[in-house]
Amino acid sequence: MTDAPGSSDLLLSIAGAGTEYRLCLPHLLPEAIDQAAMLAAAQAVLAQNSKSESAQALRAQSMATFMLLCAGELDAAEGVLDRVIAAQAAMGDARTRSASELRLVQVLQRLGRVNEAVRLASEVVAQQSNDSPVRHFALHHLGKALMQAGAHGEARAALVEALALRLALGNAELIASTRQALTLLESRPLAATPPHEA
Repeated sequence: MTDAPGSSDLLLSIAGAGTEYRLCLPHLLPEAIDQAAMLAAAQAVLAQNSKSESAQALRAQSMATFMLLCAGELDAAEGVLDRVIAAQAAMGDARTRSASELRLVQVLQRLGRVNEAVRLASEVVAQQSNDSPVRHFALHHLGKALMQAGAHGEARAALVEALALRLALGNAELIASTRQALTLLESRPLAATPPHEA
């Protein structure tokens, strides 16, 4: 399932043992170390929470879609996210809806629907105040989507702002992730015209 050979040195986990993943080249998108274990974990979370529309159940379903993404189950992840985002919007749960939308950004990237990913990530960033706890995530994912779209200048600006916010938070894992994206961006040749503007 990897887009190209190579992955980050960061080993991450969304929900403990069996849900470890790496960010893989060329776009630093998540991929499960053990796809079968990740898929089983996602299915268990969905089975436990899919009959409820409570805020907690919707958050759990959203987390499960990230596991589906890591396991390569993109259509399933998109379908669940569409439903979860609509329910969170109806509840007025803006913060958790933003987290779900950022998961959808990654699904869209993996599906090659980069223009949609950039548009959605841009909308999420625009909804965040400067002191929003979600802003650094939104900027980070916008930067990665812009990088995939070939809009390197815009990507760099978003990632630099995300890194500044993450440095202020002091979270080493998040800082390392954004630094890795910036390093990857600096290694790429500049595109003459960003594809999403063509």
